[in-house]
Amino acid sequence: GMTFDKLTEHLFITSSVYGGIYEIPTDLSSYQFLASVPAPANGIVSNGGGTLFAAGNDTFIYQYSTKHSTLSKLVAVPGLDGIAIVPSIGCSLGTSTLQGGRGHPVANQGRGGATEIAPLASTYCG
Repeated sequence: GMTFDKLTEHLFITSSVYGGIYEIPTDLSSYQFLASVPAPANGIVSNGGGTLFAAGNDTFIYQYSTKHSTLSKLVAVPGLDGIAIVPSIGCSLGTSTLQGGRGHPVANQGRGGATEIAPLASTYCG
């Protein structure tokens, strides 16, 4: 998976082979390994404020803070098969907000099922 984070203005990808989270500047000149999630990683999203959410092969969703360089194991979602952020209404730049429950990471359980993950962190919108 790949996502763009508005705060850092960098791209972030997950590796389907090695399971890592990598940071890439928008000029694509280099990459930096940030953290490991169980391979193959099943996607990554940004909240636009420096927090990343990655879906690991172990059915857990992981949160990575670019500010603190920390990885947290959050919640298991049976049948996890991807992750997306549902955009918030009223966020003019298209980033979603988790604050106040107006936008949430959603984990795809495959076969059309989806589980909404409760608000996990504050988000940047602006």
